[in-house]
Amino acid sequence: MPWSPVYAGEAFTVDVYAHTGGFALETYEVWVDMRTDMLSYVSHVGSSLFNGILFGGRQRNTTHTRLTFSVVGTRSTTSSAQATATALPLLRLRLCAAAGLGVDRHDGLLGVIAQLFANPGSNSFVASDAGVVLDPTTGLAGAAQGSLEVVLAPPPLAPPPLLPPPPPPLSPPPPFWWWLPPPTPPSTPPMLYSAAQLATVRETARPHAPAGVLVMMPTSPVYAGDAFTVTGR
Repeated sequence: MPWSPVYAGEAFTVDVYAHTGGFALETYEVWVDMRTDMLSYVSHVGSSLFNGILFGGRQRNTTHTRLTFSVVGTRSTTSSAQATATALPLLRLRLCAAAGLGVDRHDGLLGVIAQLFANPGSNSFVASDAGVVLDPTTGLAGAAQGSLEVVLAPPPLAPPPLLPPPPPPLSPPPPFWWWLPPPTPPSTPPMLYSAAQLATVRETARPHAPAGVLVMMPTSPVYAGDAFTVTGR
């Protein structure tokens, strides 16, 4: 039985061992009687030394249930020495204390019976023998003692504070509108002079300009900042 008190509604572990009396245990059948008004079965697992457990259960009366655990044969890797011990592990039970149990020491909840122990030669060396239930909480041992001490469960934890709701998702930014300035009107290209115009300009400018130098400025207006061509002759 548990070494420490439990809460009502709490699950706990019960280990079942065999005293083989110097014989190698090959086959066994163990019965576990429990008070179903105070305990409930949760699960079990068998020892790795033996083959799988055949599990069963039946209601004996309104308050007691008998769980049966039967095994035939050890695993191929198990030696006779491994199957011989004064405290050979057989199985581990998972039980649960009833939620309605009061704060107290409850006796007579569990009993165990070695219905059959047989060696590798199929010779039975234990039959219908009441087992011993060790109660660490009381220091007592008996065929049907099975004491369980139940204590007051702690108050439930307060729920965590509610977190503020997350902020709403950001809306997509509005589209950007790029306003481009109106295009700059193209500048008027410089006027090209024909051969006749050049001859006229030469004749007109000859009396006023030094010999051998003639600069032709644009004949049309230009924009401020606009480039233009100057031709030298």
